[in-house]
Amino acid sequence: VLRTAGTALLLTWVLRTIDVRQVASTLSDTRYEIFALVVAIGMGERILSAVRLLILLHAQDIALRLGKLVQIQMTTALIGSFLPTSLAIDVLRFFALTRHTDRIVDVVSASAVDRAMMLFAQLTAALIASFFVAGIWVSWMTVGAISTCLSGAIVLAVIFIFPWPARRFSTVVERVFGVWFADRIRELSASFRRFATARTALAACFGCSLLTLAVRLLMVDLQLLAIGEDIPAISLAALMPLAWL
Repeated sequence: VLRTAGTALLLTWVLRTIDVRQVASTLSDTRYEIFALVVAIGMGERILSAVRLLILLHAQDIALRLGKLVQIQMTTALIGSFLPTSLAIDVLRFFALTRHTDRIVDVVSASAVDRAMMLFAQLTAALIASFFVAGIWVSWMTVGAISTCLSGAIVLAVIFIFPWPARRFSTVVERVFGVWFADRIRELSASFRRFATARTALAACFGCSLLTLAVRLLMVDLQLLAIGEDIPAISLAALMPLAWL
């Protein structure tokens, strides 16, 4: 809700302040062949996203073909581009995956770990790049974003991964929402704990996340080049990952 409201406010501000004639002039000088290249690279980025999910699903012994995952990624990304938040893409992808496996809890845990790995990759890139960018505010903004995200991640890890907090949390859920929800929490906790022994899969997923981030930054850089703008790559690496959070 906050993201949607913020986007609406920013769009309103942009539309009230831009020079329409300048926009038309920029569009007339745009190099559309570069945009075509960006589209092709974007398809490669979707394949990388499918590879990340494939690694995590295989770590949970869920056998799905890469081609099917690419199809799901492409379809959900297309539909999600018309929705106000990226979380909608995760929801669409979840329902698409449950059509091919009945292990719903493991799909949830794999999707959550995939999201977490991409988040850590974005924060890592932003933190490293921000210290090379002029302007202390960038570094402090990055540190603030990392502190907030890591605090939330630690709380969730403690609740779902460590046995005693997981049992206590599921007991509270059972009292408030009933046995069915408590059982799902216990299953989800067990599913997350299985990733603790899948270190190779986690490392491979994190590597793919960093590669995905690099491809996304390349796409932004090419789009700026297409309209005649030149922003240093290190600045993009410091700011864009935060914008994608």
